[in-house]
Amino acid sequence: MNNLNSNSWSTSFVQLHQLHVGANIAGWLSLLAASAALISAPMLRPTASSIALLTAIGSGLGAVASFRGATNSSRTIDDYADITSQNMQTNLYADTVNTAAAEVGDRQGAAVARPKSAPGNKAPTLFDWHRFETHRTEYPHLSIVAGTGAGKSTLAEWLCTLLGGRTIAIAPHWESGDYDGADLIVGAGRRYGSSAEPYEVTEDRKGNPLIIGEVEVDSPDESTTVMQFLNWLTREMDRRYQLDSLGKRVSGEALNVIFDEIPSYSGLPGYKDCMRVLIREARKVNIRLILMLQGKEVVAFGFQGEGQLRENLTQILVGKFALKEAAMNARTAKGSEVDRWERIYELLEGCERPALVEDEPASIPTVSKAEVLDSEPLPMDEELRQSLIAAIFTVAEKQGEPIKPSDVPRYDRRARVKGIKAPIIAGIFDDLEADGQGTIDERGRFTAFNQLGASSDI
Repeated sequence: MNNLNSNSWSTSFVQLHQLHVGANIAGWLSLLAASAALISAPMLRPTASSIALLTAIGSGLGAVASFRGATNSSRTIDDYADITSQNMQTNLYADTVNTAAAEVGDRQGAAVARPKSAPGNKAPTLFDWHRFETHRTEYPHLSIVAGTGAGKSTLAEWLCTLLGGRTIAIAPHWESGDYDGADLIVGAGRRYGSSAEPYEVTEDRKGNPLIIGEVEVDSPDESTTVMQFLNWLTREMDRRYQLDSLGKRVSGEALNVIFDEIPSYSGLPGYKDCMRVLIREARKVNIRLILMLQGKEVVAFGFQGEGQLRENLTQILVGKFALKEAAMNARTAKGSEVDRWERIYELLEGCERPALVEDEPASIPTVSKAEVLDSEPLPMDEELRQSLIAAIFTVAEKQGEPIKPSDVPRYDRRARVKGIKAPIIAGIFDDLEADGQGTIDERGRFTAFNQLGASSDI
């Protein structure tokens, strides 16, 4: 009997010892597999599967530690009483790690690690661009952030047709075809000016005349510099506020001002003072700023350390900027916002021209030039021809030098709206030269001999 009991005990002890060694090996191998899965998924967020993975690793460590503790020199036979349940825990842990690691592996190569959408969450819908027409007061100022050639100017012009009112474009690098729908183009030909500060003639320490700012204009035109226009726009805002204080509301006259190529003039004196007050206060008198930017930070339009200005702008991110923003928010959001931004990212991925209007996904429609101009290009007629001739002489007088064909559409809105391009203007140059009203030099530039006395509709 004693021998039987002794043999049975010896057999049981050997089996338990083998089970203990196997459990240790399984536990460590599973830990290595889980660690490899974590290393191969650096963008893993705290999702349900990742939490399960980490929990399983913790359970495995606990199981291995329990086995190691049970094998020290002070263990007794009773220490092995629950060895079977510990072995089951280790096996369950290994299965959980393998399942979670497989889920991680399935996500490798994705731009964003996307958990499964939570059931019951409402799918995001695309932004309705016509809200700019029906809810104009919700969008006082705009910033359009996109890379070079991404269609910022076309989008801005189209939005101006929805917003209504008069449109002025500040475009120092203007070329024929740019901002055809604008009522006025300021700063073309790199007419930056020198200062937007209030004009003042004073003296320096030596008594020499010192001029601050530029001569102020009462009504801007194509010859107005960027800095002169900024000065005028600030004074126009003040004028509207003063009229409002007298009960004479003028804010019904909407004015949309597109600011392009901002870095080229944002460092000039007076720029920051004018822009700061315009961004904060102009919206109340129906003056809307539309900033064309290549970055979403305030430094992109000449400011630093004044992030609060961003709160006055409705931000529109276009293309890669929209995708990058959605991906970042999907990684950093918490709770139900994680799922919402995951869905937004997936929705934007399917758009040909994705955008974000603040935090709403959008798809930029393909906008034709006719939609931007709110008019179909019309063929040349005699009335238009006479208008262009008048514009040619007006431009020649204002510039005081030979003019290029591309100069004329900038000064004549009807020419821009009707889609008149430089070759047509060059043909009129030829006709005027044949009539003895001017001459054309070797570079194709026209010099007028006399004035017709007509003026164009600028």
